[in-house]
Amino acid sequence: MADGYFSEGTVYLSTDNFTKEEVEKLIQVLKNKFNLFARIRIRRNKQGQSYYRIGFSSKSLNRLIELVVPYFIPEMLYKLNLSEEKV
Repeated sequence: MADGYFSEGTVYLSTDNFTKEEVEKLIQVLKNKFNLFARIRIRRNKQGQSYYRIGFSSKSLNRLIELVVPYFIPEMLYKLNLSEEKV
């Protein structure tokens, strides 16, 4: 997995090197183990290749942040659309 980013009001995981089936399994694990809701977002490059990313539901953002913020260094909080002051 590369990393993730905040865009269009939600957090995405850049799972570009995973197959669609693997991303579907990851989404299911996130739902079952952590009560996080997400779906596949397709990104296509200039050559037409498809890549699959995980996009979290806005309903899951608070839960996601609660789970991952303790493991973030302050310099990376922007990936969750947060600043040190907000944590």
